Amino acid sequence: MIIGVDARSIASEVPEIAWYARSMVEQLSKAQWGKDEQCICFVPEGAKDLPASGESYVIVPTKILGHSLADQWRFNQLLKKNRFDEAHFLTPNHPSMYTGRTIFSLHDAEWPHPILLRRALRRCQLVAVSHTLKRQVLDTYRLDADRIQVIYPGISLNPTNTIDPFDRLRVNHEHGRMIDIQAQNGHNDQLSSDSSVSDAPLKRPYLLYVGAIAPGRNIIRLLEAFASLHARNRTMQLVLAGPGKSTFLEPAIEHLRLNGAVVMRPDMTLHQAETLYADALATVVPYTAHGFTPVPLQSFVAHVPVIGSSNGVLPELASDGGLYFNPKDPLDMADKIGSVLRKSTVRSLLVKAGSEQVKQFSWDASINQLQSLYRRSILPTA
Repeated sequence: MIIGVDARSIASEVPEIAWYARSMVEQLSKAQWGKDEQCICFVPEGAKDLPASGESYVIVPTKILGHSLADQWRFNQLLKKNRFDEAHFLTPNHPSMYTGRTIFSLHDAEWPHPILLRRALRRCQLVAVSHTLKRQVLDTYRLDADRIQVIYPGISLNPTNTIDPFDRLRVNHEHGRMIDIQAQNGHNDQLSSDSSVSDAPLKRPYLLYVGAIAPGRNIIRLLEAFASLHARNRTMQLVLAGPGKSTFLEPAIEHLRLNGAVVMRPDMTLHQAETLYADALATVVPYTAHGFTPVPLQSFVAHVPVIGSSNGVLPELASDGGLYFNPKDPLDMADKIGSVLRKSTVRSLLVKAGSEQVKQFSWDASINQLQSLYRRSILPTA
């Protein structure tokens, strides 16, 4: 059995898809493959920090990254040359002329070319990264439910945070103000800045957003919610970490008088952003994604509570480990964030529930399910 994996989406501008592709490459390299099994992963030429090839697992760099007709033809020829028993595309972007056995990983029910996607979906085995997404795809494309298997990505359980930032804070419950005891005692409470990311220093602890910096991510409402919290605590910062251009946020930051209170960590991948959880008071997920985001699970590993949208996939992923708000209501958003900052009991309950919830997302289980799907898909039918 020879499996080809199209992991060119490591270069995707969508951070969740790039995280998924890189994580899959890393985890498939650790998988146990049979004597007559081989997995060949196509990755962007120049991609760094990837696992080394071995006897059963091979990394193949390629310059073919686009999806023009010319690039589709070239990549199709590359796939045909290898004569794969199964080709797994980690996104539905694939050569439309490829006719071999195919598995698609789905991250969203919306696609720029729905006609091509619909045609592909009807002849391929599908992997959805959440049950929320599976329901949306079934509603949109009217497929047989048996065609879609939900396989959650896993999460690394190596903790990045062993000290709760609240352990060194004294909280004034009447005013909801956080007073940093270390700072009062003369200790330097600024994190050293990584000049490759941003020159602005961080003041810990802070509120954290991780994800694309883009208009569709509901960041403007997050800023409006944060403004009401910042009015009561002028030392609080909101850190926005992820790829994208922040120019669309500048008028709102100016209008809400949040200059200096909102710190950008631009162009960080979701893997790189793991270093930020250690000093976060809470992670806020204001967007309504339907696919999968590792952000709440990364937060749980770091013992950081999650506050997020009641719509989309977050309640499925975070369950009782999340506190949820109406994503269209900045006042509700501010109220939920404030309750976590003010009430240690709420925070403790969320952290405890999150620590249990993250155990449901194992890379070993994910890869085992995926390998079973590979083997089952190529078995001859009776």
